[in-house]
Amino acid sequence: MDQANHGTTLVRLEDDDYLVDSSILLNRAVKIRPDEAVIDDHPLMPLEYETVDRTVRLWFQFAIMPAGSLTPCRLLATGGDGQTLHEADAVSRRFGPFNEQLFASRNFPRRSETLHGRRQVTRRDNGTRETTEHDADGLATELTATMGLSPAFVSRWVDSSALDASLENSPPPVSELPPSRRG
Repeated sequence: MDQANHGTTLVRLEDDDYLVDSSILLNRAVKIRPDEAVIDDHPLMPLEYETVDRTVRLWFQFAIMPAGSLTPCRLLATGGDGQTLHEADAVSRRFGPFNEQLFASRNFPRRSETLHGRRQVTRRDNGTRETTEHDADGLATELTATMGLSPAFVSRWVDSSALDASLENSPPPVSELPPSRRG
């Protein structure tokens, strides 16, 4: 993976950078250590990263991947003005696991809930996970009951035909070996 494929927030605090990601929903700040490979076995959201020449490669547990599989992200640049961020956002619309189907995730104190396509994955802090397949009514119900979206919003989303696309099967996201699993 040689191109940037994820935008995130790094927070500088007392000369250290912390990853505070609003898309992956890590539910915690992760200290970035330059020129190191780091394994963080958090029970709800394990991740690994390595930094090489100011480039960060991050692997995280994407909810629909099998337990133990980690999905790669590559963060190349830091900083940037509004125009740079707008251009990067436009490029990201061409590919990605979030572009074609429903993706909603919400963290709770001892569990996380993710809807991707027709699947709901519940992960608990004791390391267990459960996957449920939903029909159209089940997805609409979970969007309001679990994700907290308003019934009016969900109704407009259903009317836009996005629900139909979310019921189709999709290929899993790209996977590559993180530092802990290389030979």
